[in-house]
Amino acid sequence: MPSKTVLALKGVINIHDRPYEMFCGYMSPNDLIRMGSVPSFKEDSSHQSIANALKTPPIDNWQRPLNKVRLEKIRLNIDSANVTNSDNDSLMANPVLIGRSDKIGMPGVSLSITPKTVESGQTTIPVPDVFNIEVESSENRKPLWILDGQHRIHGLGESPEIVDDSGAPVPNGSIVADETIPVVFIIDDAYTPQFLAQIFTEVTTEAKPMKPLHGDWMKYAFEMGDLKLSICFKY
Repeated sequence: MPSKTVLALKGVINIHDRPYEMFCGYMSPNDLIRMGSVPSFKEDSSHQSIANALKTPPIDNWQRPLNKVRLEKIRLNIDSANVTNSDNDSLMANPVLIGRSDKIGMPGVSLSITPKTVESGQTTIPVPDVFNIEVESSENRKPLWILDGQHRIHGLGESPEIVDDSGAPVPNGSIVADETIPVVFIIDDAYTPQFLAQIFTEVTTEAKPMKPLHGDWMKYAFEMGDLKLSICFKY
């Protein structure tokens, strides 16, 4: 059974004296794929089956399926790095958001948070606000949910979602599949599946893309690839 221990820094947000813990750490895309699943619709799910699921809550799948084209674009962007210089280096510096799945407690699936300690002589001292997050998965059951960043994770890691025209899995992976990326964990018991679905909705619907003119300005100012300008004349 795969297992993984992550060192993470804890922070607490209080809303009317209700504490919500968050942990910031690092995991590789491959480890996130091994330990995390996406509660998403299947590509072949019909509108009727999705609608019928509303009659039998709780809803298990509420994210959109992976966009294979978007996944491949992320991978190509990262893999354009050149071994002899750093001109094409690209980092995914924004963290992915990871929650606790509803599979915790099933055989072989666990998640625990314990203080990080150091030894000083005969004394064991806890390191303030630093914790070990230990996760274990079994078969297709995983302790973590990928709430935001599924395309980054699968685009950078050895994604099991890529298949050829016949539907057979295609071996794949970027040059940073086993390098670490920043992760925010919201895995306390207070984060119920319903609460995580709400957070996912707010994260994905409230985000606003950069305005096209701002994007063009950034590309020109920092020489980020080819720039196509549309010039309008007003008489």
